[in-house]
Amino acid sequence: MRVAVLKEDSCQPKKCNDECHAFCPPVRNGQECIILDDKTGKPHISESLCIGCGICVNKCPHDALIIEQLPSELETDMIHRYSMNGFRLFRLPTPSKESVVG
Repeated sequence: MRVAVLKEDSCQPKKCNDECHAFCPPVRNGQECIILDDKTGKPHISESLCIGCGICVNKCPHDALIIEQLPSELETDMIHRYSMNGFRLFRLPTPSKESVVG
């Protein structure tokens, strides 16, 4: 699965015309794939709606977007997710008595 990921430090919403939002095919079809934050103006990309086409990456004037190839995920046992579209933890090791883990 491919998905667009924002590089927060490179995004400069005050110096662009929201090209990522304007040219996104799902957004143009009425889906809320990219939502612009009211306070910062930075885009939030919906992992489930992003089709990974790369148009937003090519249109961004600040190279603030990249396409990531996500590995197939486990269906269950997600323990923690750091943020929206962020790193996820699955199946932490369970220590057993009188054994070493690590």
